[in-house]
Amino acid sequence: MFGADLSLQFRVFGIQVQVSLFFLVLAVIIGQSGAKGSPLLLAAWVVVVFGSVLLHELGHALSARAFGQQPAITLYGLGGVTTWRPRGEMSPGRAFLVALAGPLIGIVIGVAALLAYFALPEKDTTAARVVFYLVWANLGWGILNLIPMLPLDGGKIMVAVFDLLAPGRGQRAACYASIVTAVLVAPLAIAIGLFMLAFYCAFAIWMNIQALRIPPPQPPSAAVIDVTAQVLPPDEPPARGDRLP
Repeated sequence: MFGADLSLQFRVFGIQVQVSLFFLVLAVIIGQSGAKGSPLLLAAWVVVVFGSVLLHELGHALSARAFGQQPAITLYGLGGVTTWRPRGEMSPGRAFLVALAGPLIGIVIGVAALLAYFALPEKDTTAARVVFYLVWANLGWGILNLIPMLPLDGGKIMVAVFDLLAPGRGQRAACYASIVTAVLVAPLAIAIGLFMLAFYCAFAIWMNIQALRIPPPQPPSAAVIDVTAQVLPPDEPPARGDRLP
């Protein structure tokens, strides 16, 4: 059913899923060039993209639920996001597995689709085109999503690894590494004609710079406690146990 914000809402395996109409509209716009005027191919492209992104996010959501979280999925733009309200601490090892689960599902499906594509006797058919869509939407996107750059899953994996090495510092270290990765990947993406990836690199640079502008949280030992001051009479010494600053 549709919500008040014109998004499609339903549940899969008990997990709330919200699909923005913009996600579907953008899938149609992008799919028109590859469909070559065929309504059937265009519809197949939209279904493949929708199903592939949903399965990707379900990989994150189901693994997060296995670790005691209550996840929800939102599909928007050209991708999706899985969120949850923390229920207990998520260790770096578990965060690593949750981040990896999404791309891993896509890669497995994509490899199976690629083998099926090579097994087809003819490549210039509607069926072959649909199988190629499956390869690109799963294997292609799964590999690209493992680039070590936030906010991609590869960046989240990098956060988990850095947190294992330096607890509490993984996010900022991953932001710096993401900027370096984006600067290196963008020219390569332009050279091979992946202009959307180059644009995404520019977005990642901006996003990580903004994240680095937020001051890191202070450790508990450096926390400042705001206590209302109490004025003592001039001749009265501090009570036993009070400590002056």
